[in-house]
Amino acid sequence: MTLDPLYFYPLLAAFLMAVACSMVGVLLFTSSRLLVGETLSHAAYPGAVIGAAVFASFRVDYGFIIVAAGITAAIGKMVLEWLMHKRKTSTDAALCFVLASFFGLGVLISSYMQAREPLAYKQALVYLFGQVATMTRVHVILYALLTLIILLVIVLFYKELKTYHFDKNFAILAVPRWLPLLVSIITVLALVISMRSVGVVLLSAMLVAPATAARWWSKRLSTMFILAIFFGALSAIVGGYYSITLDAPTGPMIAVTATALALISLIIAPGRGLLARFIQKAKFTWKCRAENILKAIYKKESIHLPVFQKRIAFVLLRLKGFVHGSSLTVKGEVHALQVIRLHRLFELYLTEQVGLDKDHVHSIAEDAEHYITPDIEKEIDLELNFPEKDPHKQPIPKKVHL
Repeated sequence: MTLDPLYFYPLLAAFLMAVACSMVGVLLFTSSRLLVGETLSHAAYPGAVIGAAVFASFRVDYGFIIVAAGITAAIGKMVLEWLMHKRKTSTDAALCFVLASFFGLGVLISSYMQAREPLAYKQALVYLFGQVATMTRVHVILYALLTLIILLVIVLFYKELKTYHFDKNFAILAVPRWLPLLVSIITVLALVISMRSVGVVLLSAMLVAPATAARWWSKRLSTMFILAIFFGALSAIVGGYYSITLDAPTGPMIAVTATALALISLIIAPGRGLLARFIQKAKFTWKCRAENILKAIYKKESIHLPVFQKRIAFVLLRLKGFVHGSSLTVKGEVHALQVIRLHRLFELYLTEQVGLDKDHVHSIAEDAEHYITPDIEKEIDLELNFPEKDPHKQPIPKKVHL
């Protein structure tokens, strides 16, 4: 698809907006203050409405709307801090109060303007729902400056930001007192400027979704910033493309794309995603079943499993070289003895150290034998002084290394 020049500036502005919001979103995410961003975006709305009315009536500069929105957002931040720290109001109550009251005021003013100032009312709706399609070169320059300012703050004060967000006690001594104020300033800047593209209603998606998606892929702050920028930029590109091809609103399409990327990350992210956790759980479940079969074969006991599960377990045991046909190999016998050893060792630990009755420890040890790591095994051995018999006077097998 050849990009029409008409779409160039709106899509570039949306791209820069997504990058700026993604970086701020990571700062809010790591400090558990994402709802603060949502609240401040709604607190900025009455200022945007008032600014839109003045803009429509007196044809003042477009920057006046941003300044007015920034003022009400800053007032909302001060009210929020006052409620939480001075009045000791709970965080959720303070957030709800500021969000509802300021946003309600903005809707009330815009409703009043609907009949009296229809031009100003239409302009106010832009800040409620966003309107990427009408963005021009001026907006691109503004968004580029915003992105550059946020990026410079993060790069120049990265160590201080990391300390501030992850070690509050040390931050009191090591972090300049004006750093939280600086973070609040760039947060308000990102919110009031980005309102023009996706609107108050959807702005939180651009703060939350890229940062959330990045968090599923990494625990490092620096990597989170890079990934959040990537996901934010990708959502702007993909969302902008499909808004053109499907003739859909650009702002909502970008927000939906960002949310979809966060959901995909939730599912497929390695290590922490739902798919990875499902695989880990399945592996452990089959490990337990296979080890129970090894014990049963070694003790010449019947195997209490459905036929299908038994067949799969035997396939896994053959692949690991633990069984040949229906008999244990040397490797399988050693592993079976190790499972029995852990079971009996833990039974003794429960009776000697925890004080449980020997008749009530079997079922607990039956589960625990699959969880005990070599390090835990070594600690239990040392604690019990390398015992030879379990509570039922059965021998505890010695550890064997192949």
